[in-house]
Amino acid sequence: MTKYDFANLMLSEVKGACDEDTNVVLRKVTKNNNYELDALMFTRKGYNVSPVIYLDSFYNKFLYDNSTSDAVSGILTTYRASLDRKPDNVIFSNNYDEVKDKLLIKLVNYKKNKEQLKDMPYIPFLDMAIIFLLAFDMNDSGFSSTKVTNNYKELWDVSNKQMYKDAVKNSENYHVPFLFSIEEVIDRMIAGNHIPSVPVFRSIYDNKIINKTDDMTFRDFFLNQVDEARENRQFPLEMYILTNNININGATCILYPKLLEQVADRFETDLVLVPSSIHEFIILPYNDESEILNNIDELKKIVYDVNKDHVACCDVLSDNVYYYDRDSKEVTIM
Repeated sequence: MTKYDFANLMLSEVKGACDEDTNVVLRKVTKNNNYELDALMFTRKGYNVSPVIYLDSFYNKFLYDNSTSDAVSGILTTYRASLDRKPDNVIFSNNYDEVKDKLLIKLVNYKKNKEQLKDMPYIPFLDMAIIFLLAFDMNDSGFSSTKVTNNYKELWDVSNKQMYKDAVKNSENYHVPFLFSIEEVIDRMIAGNHIPSVPVFRSIYDNKIINKTDDMTFRDFFLNQVDEARENRQFPLEMYILTNNININGATCILYPKLLEQVADRFETDLVLVPSSIHEFIILPYNDESEILNNIDELKKIVYDVNKDHVACCDVLSDNVYYYDRDSKEVTIM
């Protein structure tokens, strides 16, 4: 069954299972990098939110077990669970002071999102763009959000500079930075026999967080991680993964104030920043004797090939490689 046929079958089956107060429609939703996903959108009398359930994961499961009934059941379970959550009415406020504590930043590829960026405020950053999210339903494993559009900005009568100031502070407070060695990821992959994923990163983080004392700030805790990761290094080429505690939009950590400066000071060298995805950066302390770090064309080719073959289209951040200069404290494209 094609994805198109599956989506229309789910629409028919789910619609038939809902009561007359619920309306279900099939929509194409444009996500990051202009990537379109099939989704069912639900509206129900008496509710001011419209749950959107993406069908990709259900289709992938269907390809494995060939069960349409399980897919329908899963979609309905997800929808009913969304009705049990108390809506966050603050998200709909026209008053900036009521929403500013829920703003987050997100790094995206500028070129791949050029059309979408016409409708939203953003700040250019090299070949990328910093956009703003209005978050709700935040918890330890993730959050829901909507992109801040130009209409929101006009209603709030606020500048990009002010939104950035508030959003970057919120991002670090809600989603603390986390750095660990590539060896730790490989060890988890071998032990669990699976690819790096949110559970892998989360389990490493949860294991480390127990060592955080009450009088230690999360930035101090982060710098302790840097020291620990260096001590546990085994490979000749130093490689570290920078993300956040939920491994969602973790590439934005490079924008946290003074974070790259503190990491570079710990390593006592400049840094090479490799965009693994919108969720993490790979950090390599610069070593002028390293063959790969002195062959930027080859390194860029590796990034391009990995993005093309192994990273989901909507998760690709950039095909470029970046350089953090410890003296100038600036990030540039290599």
